[in-house]
Amino acid sequence: MKRELIAAIAACGFAAPALAATGNNYVDGYFYLSDIDVGPADDDGVGVGVKGGFQVADQVYLTGEYQTVEYDDFNVDLDQLRLGAGFGPGMGTKGQGLYGRAEYVKFDIDSEDDSGIGGHVGYALPLSDQFRLHGEVGYLLLDDSDGPELAIGGTYRVAQNFGIFADYRASFLDGDHGGDLDISDLRIGARFYF
Repeated sequence: MKRELIAAIAACGFAAPALAATGNNYVDGYFYLSDIDVGPADDDGVGVGVKGGFQVADQVYLTGEYQTVEYDDFNVDLDQLRLGAGFGPGMGTKGQGLYGRAEYVKFDIDSEDDSGIGGHVGYALPLSDQFRLHGEVGYLLLDDSDGPELAIGGTYRVAQNFGIFADYRASFLDGDHGGDLDISDLRIGARFYF
């Protein structure tokens, strides 16, 4: 997983400047509160993550995300890696409208992984030049589980190259061999635009 993260960051770092539309690209660093429900048992933890979006053409962008959390009572780590491509309005605060994204998704729970693909459709709504809301619905098809995913959030652009954001994402996965896995994350962080 660590080699994949390093490769993803390096690929985005080298490709982004050559392909990017200035000002709509971003990199986020964040903390998050995570809650996990496995059947009747539940646990929570505090994690950290990094994500980014790179506009490669008008209405076309690439995304990447890595986050990790340790759950307190279960004493397990959950790492998530997501790499995707999408279409729709610019990733800055002024883009408005419908967008879609397809992505590779990998969940790694204490060295046992579940990977596959996800598809999401959302709507971005700028309320001002600085503030933008978004909401999306999606579905994950992983090797050992699948289910819907919902997200809602907002971004406030404090300065031309800096912003803050908060979002909430919930994944409702049904295991192929029985058992439900529900994960909800409340993320709060800083955004750097370039």
